[in-house]
Amino acid sequence: MLSRCAAFFIWDYGLKRGNIQVLGASACLAPLLSAIILIAFGYGTFTWPVVAACVLITAGALLAAPELILRRR
Repeated sequence: MLSRCAAFFIWDYGLKRGNIQVLGASACLAPLLSAIILIAFGYGTFTWPVVAACVLITAGALLAAPELILRRR
């Protein structure tokens, strides 16, 4: 319960003071990270559909926030 409450307040802080596009793109990466963690600890299987899903998730996140890679310095 406490972790959900903390997650809500961190998300709220990010929405109010952060870059919403970057926050949304990073939220899309949560399934990717969970799949990698499950495979790393032996609870998942590394298959071609998992690879395809990881590629599609990453591509979607990059399309959602192109300034992550096209940022001018």
